[in-house]
Amino acid sequence: MSMKKMLSVLLAGAMAISLAACGSKTPNPPEVTPNTPSGPSSWAVAEVESAISAGLVPQDIQGGYQSPISRQDFCRLIWELLKKQPDSAWKLQDSAAVSFSDTSNEAVLSCARLGVINGAGEGRFEPNRNLKRSEAAKILALTTQLLGVKDSGERYAAFTDRGSFGWAEQFIDYCGVNGIMNGENGA
Repeated sequence: MSMKKMLSVLLAGAMAISLAACGSKTPNPPEVTPNTPSGPSSWAVAEVESAISAGLVPQDIQGGYQSPISRQDFCRLIWELLKKQPDSAWKLQDSAAVSFSDTSNEAVLSCARLGVINGAGEGRFEPNRNLKRSEAAKILALTTQLLGVKDSGERYAAFTDRGSFGWAEQFIDYCGVNGIMNGENGA
């Protein structure tokens, strides 16, 4: 899944839920140029600009929106949103420590402690591996549920590639029903 799609998915869903709670703003966000190799698609520009203005997108990952996003960078986006929530410190205090043999990134470890991400097995996280759609759906679903959006259990009929969902079906449905992931051309 491309970085622009992941960022747009993250922003469309998660920002709709809690952007009002985000206090820090970037004074002069960079201009986002759509439909270029480094810019988002035109349909994602507003969400990307809003996220940058709200301080949710680390500067070093502002760009390259047409490229895949790594598992670690996606966690960084999620963590920027979560740490701005009023109760994030409290939720972290009540969670067990987590470690991975291949990363000590604060965002990854914090997201793992909050239960919105998992490792890749054998104590590894695989931070530099490209994020898969199924992983993104699970992370986005668990993040928005952590922020208070309940799971209705509904199926999202618009996805035409349902047979490829596998273990992530409930998370992809959740994201579709809640407008977090809408897909392209039914997929």
